[in-house]
Amino acid sequence: MIRKHIVYIVTLIIILTIPKELHAQDSEVDLFSLSLEDLMQMKVVTASNTDEDLRDVPATVVVITNEHIRQRAYSNFEELLQDLPSFDVIETHGIVPNISHQRGHRTNFTNRTLMLVNGIITNNIWTQQALFGQQIPLSFIERVEVLYGPAGAVYGANAFQGVINIITKKASDLMGKEAEYYVQLTNGNFDTKQVDIYILARIADVSYSVGAKHFETGGFDLADVPDWGFLDEGRLSDESIW
Repeated sequence: MIRKHIVYIVTLIIILTIPKELHAQDSEVDLFSLSLEDLMQMKVVTASNTDEDLRDVPATVVVITNEHIRQRAYSNFEELLQDLPSFDVIETHGIVPNISHQRGHRTNFTNRTLMLVNGIITNNIWTQQALFGQQIPLSFIERVEVLYGPAGAVYGANAFQGVINIITKKASDLMGKEAEYYVQLTNGNFDTKQVDIYILARIADVSYSVGAKHFETGGFDLADVPDWGFLDEGRLSDESIW
């Protein structure tokens, strides 16, 4: 309880201490107002690890913008993946909370899809598993570029099924003496609470950006579901299995 209140207090302090002369920026672009030509000129970097127009990309790439995330009201990255074509997301409610299979290729972990943040690999260094879900602050995302198909020539063997590249907001994109900030507080089932926040600020040539998320929950109550898998007492007491 104390830790939870500390998180909320720190969030409010950060907002209140932003200099008053700085003002929030609303730089979102209405995608529905763009022509097909404008959409095809959207810049992506994931396909070849270089900045290029979407229409020139030699691969299938889906781009999810910050506006898409807000319109779809995603609360975590798992929900975003569930909306993507050719992704099958499974919630395990275990040590590994979720697994995603891309393009029908099933594995024990999400270790055939490479996950990047601003081009930096985030897959587990030992299991090569991509971790996604509650630890990612959605408000801090500028866009998500999803590459379909093998990309080993650019990224190595772990990009066997595709690549997910999360590109975050950058304070260097602000003009002059400006700031942009966002805070979202959420309550939900199972005593779930979360804080999603980002702050961008730029003064002359100095800029900084911070994104964070705090999440806590009582968790899914397995007592409310029928016996399955290792919840079955018969399997737990069967010595031949162990």
